[in-house]
Amino acid sequence: MMILYAVIVALLIPAGIFVYRYVVMCGKIKKRLKVLGTAQKQLTFPKSLHLIQLQDMLYEKETEMAEEYFITKL
Repeated sequence: MMILYAVIVALLIPAGIFVYRYVVMCGKIKKRLKVLGTAQKQLTFPKSLHLIQLQDMLYEKETEMAEEYFITKL
């Protein structure tokens, strides 16, 4: 019985760490998107926890801003 308990604990700790890091990473990207001026409607719950979608949105926003900066500075 103790071995089963040890195995469960050994599996739950890394899973908890993974979920925590995932949520923190999503939060950081959401904060960066807010600073860059993304509409709050685009950062609602279903989209807010899809890391790949958030990274794509951040890439698009940063690319758009870089293009605007490049065009205005020429």
